[in-house]
Amino acid sequence: MLKRKSIYIFLFILQMAVCTKLFAINNPPPDTLFGINSTCRIEKINEGSFNEAYIQKLFADTTGWLKLKNLEITDLKGKNEFLIKSTIPNKIWTDPAISLNGYATGFEIYQNCKKIYEFGNSGKTFKPITYYNIHFISLDSNYAGSTLIMRIHIKSVMYDVATFSSMMVGNKDDLIRLVFDDRSKMLKGELLNFILGLFLIFAGIITCIVFVIRRKKVELLFLYFTLFTITEGYTLCAGLLFQIINISPFALIISNVISSNLIPIGLLGVIKIFTNRPRRSLIFIMIILHLIYTIVSFALLTSFSIELGYWILIAIDIIVCIIAFIKSKIFRSKEFRIPFIAILILIILVILDMFAVFGVFYCAENLASYGMILMVFAFGYFIERKYSQAQQKIYNYETELALAKNKLLSLENENILSQYEALKNQVNPHFLFNSLNTLASLIRFEPNNALKFIEEFSDIYRYVLDVKDKILVTVKDELDFMQSYTYLQKLRHNQNLELTVNINVECLHQFIIPLSLQLLVENAIKHNEISDTYPLTIEINCENDWIIVKNNINKIDSHLLSKKVGLKNLTERYNLICDKKPTFVVNNKEYIAKIPIINEEEL
Repeated sequence: MLKRKSIYIFLFILQMAVCTKLFAINNPPPDTLFGINSTCRIEKINEGSFNEAYIQKLFADTTGWLKLKNLEITDLKGKNEFLIKSTIPNKIWTDPAISLNGYATGFEIYQNCKKIYEFGNSGKTFKPITYYNIHFISLDSNYAGSTLIMRIHIKSVMYDVATFSSMMVGNKDDLIRLVFDDRSKMLKGELLNFILGLFLIFAGIITCIVFVIRRKKVELLFLYFTLFTITEGYTLCAGLLFQIINISPFALIISNVISSNLIPIGLLGVIKIFTNRPRRSLIFIMIILHLIYTIVSFALLTSFSIELGYWILIAIDIIVCIIAFIKSKIFRSKEFRIPFIAILILIILVILDMFAVFGVFYCAENLASYGMILMVFAFGYFIERKYSQAQQKIYNYETELALAKNKLLSLENENILSQYEALKNQVNPHFLFNSLNTLASLIRFEPNNALKFIEEFSDIYRYVLDVKDKILVTVKDELDFMQSYTYLQKLRHNQNLELTVNINVECLHQFIIPLSLQLLVENAIKHNEISDTYPLTIEINCENDWIIVKNNINKIDSHLLSKKVGLKNLTERYNLICDKKPTFVVNNKEYIAKIPIINEEEL
């Protein structure tokens, strides 16, 4: 019994499904309501004049209406009402409705003189614009063949606009499904552009960072490439961005004008750098023209069609770039082959876009954007290769320069050492000559002291031989040597020669040039009379970083003038070691010589 009931229920459900299928009403597909063949009218209506009588006149009056596709932006100037008239098709839908899909500041819809829908701003009150909206307006049973008029309030051509991507009439469920399908397809289509746009913006930011880092080298290529990639990336992102962000029409128009003009400026700048065109080249002139055109576009935005002028400039840009490539012959370079192919593809796609805009030939929309993306990849690859090679060359040059500097430094060191050795070798014969003269005088006048002199002389000359390979010696070693040297001199002059040394302990461990004190003491003895009447007193002191040697002046009358070879020798030796120079002055019948001390930190 239960089994039989189940069969009856199944048959009943099947019968109902078949009946529903047979008697279901097939609604005709939605039809376009407002299109390019609709008629429009632009009016200047005083406040309060748009009343019921005026509305009836609009529906009855067939004159004064023009085709929507023939409308120019200049026609809107000075007007405050924009009217669109259309007729609903004679089709039957079970749940008739109108769908409006797009942007609007505010509008009203009248059907046979009756207002059936109102949205947004009225004629008196203006609210902030709400961009993307979907409107579904239900119709009564008397819709077939009726006339519709859409009234749009115009307070400012720049700020108050209505842009609908679709205006259709049909069954409400079909319209809802169709609208959301179209919306989904549009968002999916814009999503790819949005991702590519973000990539270009990111590439532009990276390039901008490189430009800032290398600002001292004035890498304008990076600046132009940054300008091109960021503006092109913004253009690709704008389609999806303005579906999400609520923005005024004025801001949209201004941003489009700016970005559309900065894109060719950036591209022209990149090509100018690559083709090495001078400052007054055609490319530079085109960059200036684009800047001027941008300013003019802002000033005359509602007075003329800026699109025509823009595409004329783009056409000239193409010609100028081709001329630059031909003159520079850069297309012959293997390194530039990929960017050159990308530029050719971009030029072809730009020409196709121009044909589509002016109705000559239509292939697809916005092809130039994809050509620009291809060019960005090509130029990015080229720039990376070019600057990698440049950095490698710089590294090679720096390596060669460092090797050359090291070689030069080595040669300079060898030259300095050879000069220093030559100067020191001048000291040794001079000191030997003077010492032998002294010994000869002792042998002649004081033979008893000659043997002692020879013993002391051997010790002194041992010191001379020890320091011949040294650049510096301590002050203590030099003073010990001076005591022996002075002892020998006193054998000749008895008590008429006196040497006084006042050197502190800290100074003893600093450094001076070998035989420097001996040279100064020897000069004092050589150029002054030493006798009972004119004794010679020599003082050696230390002040700050200087050794000071003083002696009183008892000048010998001699026809031989001193050439000061020893003092010049001493000065040159110091010049080879440090920046300090010895000084020699006469002050109040006193000769003062100052030689610099070289601190241990300076070694």
